[in-house]
Amino acid sequence: MSMLLNIPYAFAILLVYLYILYTTFGGLFSVVKTDAVNAAIISAAFITFGIYLMQKCGGLSNIISTAAGIDTYPINGWDIKTPVGGLLHPFCKGLQPPVYVFTSFFGWGLGLAANPQYVIRIVSSRNRLTGKKMVIYSLMLLSTIYFFIVIGSIGLRTLIPSAPAVQNMDEIVPFLFNRIAPPYLTGFILIAIIASSVSTANSELLIIANSFTYDILKNKAKKAIGEDEMLSLNRITIAVAGTLSLLLSYNPPKNLIEFGGNMWGFFASSTFIPLYAGIFCKKASKFSAELSFFAGLIAYITLLSTQPMISNPLFKLIHPGLPSFIISLAAFIWGERKVKHAKH
Repeated sequence: MSMLLNIPYAFAILLVYLYILYTTFGGLFSVVKTDAVNAAIISAAFITFGIYLMQKCGGLSNIISTAAGIDTYPINGWDIKTPVGGLLHPFCKGLQPPVYVFTSFFGWGLGLAANPQYVIRIVSSRNRLTGKKMVIYSLMLLSTIYFFIVIGSIGLRTLIPSAPAVQNMDEIVPFLFNRIAPPYLTGFILIAIIASSVSTANSELLIIANSFTYDILKNKAKKAIGEDEMLSLNRITIAVAGTLSLLLSYNPPKNLIEFGGNMWGFFASSTFIPLYAGIFCKKASKFSAELSFFAGLIAYITLLSTQPMISNPLFKLIHPGLPSFIISLAAFIWGERKVKHAKH
């Protein structure tokens, strides 16, 4: 937003905050409708991004052949070069060890799969068929979008083999695209990036509010709470959670990708097993789910906090989500056996 409107970062964050708050106040239907608009913008912009860079680079085959020969520093001032062929290699010719790439899946991958916002979408579907179609169509659309993002980003690297120093690594793609594309196209891509973040923020705020009001407050309240009062409490919670997020965003982490992987690791370690075990094991007990949740959560917090203190380089390559996930799964299995043994 700051780059798009040429305004200070603090003011840009405030504008995004106001828009997110306004749209989330409308509840699930408001978020779903604005998400549909955001999805259309994201799809059109990132497919355009990929196609523009393929044309700029002389086609897909030319991007691949040029990328295979890149051996420059990704950013001026870095001390590690991209090895020849490393740009297309799944492990960057050893710069990203397989164990690191694989275990990262237990942060971003399983964490996102356990995100309640997707479960809410499925539960809110008109029927089972609609829910299944939503998952299938989403996978098809996301695969298409990511294909063009990946190809476009590699093409961008071939056009600018060594990027100038940037303030934040997460800004690298829009920063470089702005150097080669016409302003109107850069603006379109920046709007799509804003749409991506807004749609996620809307859903997360809605989940926070519903979790507090409907899952906790309504169940723990001594007297019945009316629907109108519940909606008001929901909006107050959205305002409070959104304001806290606003304050946190004024001092963001240096690397949002790594930070995001760590945050999603909490979901993968604590929520994934109870959620999917409850779906596939119809007779799963509450005790097993709670034991799995807390065992995984405690393990993840412990490993995440102690990992920087351990000198073993191999241990630093393993995402804490992997061992925590295994502990969560083991706790669930042990809990189920204990419950069945008690019944017998």
